Amino acid sequence: MSSSDIRKVYAYGLIYFGLFASFTIVSPFLQLFLKDLNYSPSQIGILQGSFEVAGIVGPMLIGRLGDKTGRYKLLIVLCMILSVLFHSLLIIPMPFLLALTGIFFLGFFYKNGIPLTDTLTSHGLPRFQSNYGKVRIVGSLGYVIISFSLSFFGLIDGSSPRSILFWFNVLIAFQIATLFFVPPPAYTEEERLKATGKLTPLFWLGIAIVFFNRLSMSSYYSFFFLYIKQTWAIERIGMVSALAAFIEIPVILITDRLIRRFGYVKLFFLTLVSVSLRMLDYAFARSFLFILAGQLLHSLTFGLMHALIIAFIQEKTKPANRGLAMAIYMSIGIGLAGFIGSTAGGFIVESWGFRQMYFIYGLLPIGGIIPLFLIARRLKGDS
Repeated sequence: MSSSDIRKVYAYGLIYFGLFASFTIVSPFLQLFLKDLNYSPSQIGILQGSFEVAGIVGPMLIGRLGDKTGRYKLLIVLCMILSVLFHSLLIIPMPFLLALTGIFFLGFFYKNGIPLTDTLTSHGLPRFQSNYGKVRIVGSLGYVIISFSLSFFGLIDGSSPRSILFWFNVLIAFQIATLFFVPPPAYTEEERLKATGKLTPLFWLGIAIVFFNRLSMSSYYSFFFLYIKQTWAIERIGMVSALAAFIEIPVILITDRLIRRFGYVKLFFLTLVSVSLRMLDYAFARSFLFILAGQLLHSLTFGLMHALIIAFIQEKTKPANRGLAMAIYMSIGIGLAGFIGSTAGGFIVESWGFRQMYFIYGLLPIGGIIPLFLIARRLKGDS
């Protein structure tokens, strides 16, 4: 690559560092933030479900707007500023329905971060297929470094909503600052105006697989850190979260080579099996060592799955529709699955407990076998 291309790779790596730095607060601490505001498990499930369902509506609207205008950087900045506003409002005592509205708008804007950044990167990153893993692991490193630092040095108090909110605001400000180092997208006005919104059946089958993956994983994202805090009395959850993010780094880095070696079908199957094993591990764990072992599977249940579907979208969609495609991935594959899984999970935990929920959710990836079979048939027919 030329020196100019190398500088672009560094610049995109920096924005992923900033993007996932703020996730060190949202992923493990949002559920604790809500718990510390005295909401019950079923209410937390509904609130987190609202956060996820907002991720259906927000990226669909904002992603399409990005395709039409090409102003991805501006949209990211606006969405992050509004995320800070609505997160800050949640700390004020309010009726449950008002809190439900507030967290919906938090999710509506915050959930645009990943699809807008991925779309911006897909247009501007040189040799996207081979370089995406390199810039994406910088995001994972950002998550690991920030999460570990906050926990190790005791900078964040998981039992203090104000502490959680403070660090969310600080890291969002850092994320916004990194965007100034990113060059504009490398696609033409003519390409942008060709957006048709037509997406292939293969794309939709890939989204169906992601849906079942995320449906099962919603029990992790919505309740795992409550589970280990209440069951195993683990307070420094940032370190447990950092372990999962750290272990995904090498897999993301080699995903392009894995696709060339094994193909999409085998790798999608591996991710579904890994999710099932991870949830069942949490269900039957008899010591915290089993929990830590389950965290190692994050390399496949999220790391491989995310890099895999991004490559799949890059290959199966037109550049002018990529913002919409990324938005659908976040909206239906992530948001809708998260809403259903989180809402149902809250009631399951309240009625039967954490272990029973993880057992049930460990069976859900089986549903992904049907769209995977159809993908295999279509890819075989195209060869």
